[in-house]
Amino acid sequence: MEHDTYVLIHFLHNMDDKESEAKREGMMPRKPTERQQGDINKLADAFISNFRKQLTYQRDEPIKYYQEMKA
Repeated sequence: MEHDTYVLIHFLHNMDDKESEAKREGMMPRKPTERQQGDINKLADAFISNFRKQLTYQRDEPIKYYQEMKA
């Protein structure tokens, strides 16, 4: 049990050291560039468009099925 506690403390200490080192080296997350932001927007638009198509399909299919059964 004592060894496990030591390993956990050592692991957490190393994580803190890596974070501090990353800050010093300028490797912390940064804001996306304008191009990356544009790519993200295109991906989001495509996702939303596909999602809406799926919703429409899911709504229309039972109606079509019902109309076919009724005929």
